[in-house]
Amino acid sequence: MNFFHSKKTQKSNRARTNQRPLFLSPPFIDASLVDGSFKKIVVLPKYVDEDEWLAVNVFEFFNYLNMFYGTVTDFCTPTNCPTMSAGPKVFAHIYYHHYEQILHLREEKQFNSLFAHFISFAKEFNLLSDKKELAPLEELITYMENNGRIS
Repeated sequence: MNFFHSKKTQKSNRARTNQRPLFLSPPFIDASLVDGSFKKIVVLPKYVDEDEWLAVNVFEFFNYLNMFYGTVTDFCTPTNCPTMSAGPKVFAHIYYHHYEQILHLREEKQFNSLFAHFISFAKEFNLLSDKKELAPLEELITYMENNGRIS
């Protein structure tokens, strides 16, 4: 008898897929290190070259996202995650497939803040013009916009 793949487990897995994702549910959707908007910190500072500002920030976003991905790599194996689903974006993959690990590590405020900062920066400099790029996390983005975190 296989205790790990019983009918009850399969049924609960199906029920879980019909539920709202954890990252879109209170209190997790409101978890943030910053109260208010990221607008002030993404605007090009006076006397700073725009290309330099873009390069430094994109490099930092890559490094921070890579650190978060590093915290879930034990759970993101070819067996558990044969494809990077939820779109080609690492943010979407972590939100949809590894948010429980983010919660267990108590990183939700940091991860949500990084995401809001990234989207604010991308919008400020029109870096994600293709709406399909944002589709997997559109509901989260809209929520953050409506609550003033992303402007």
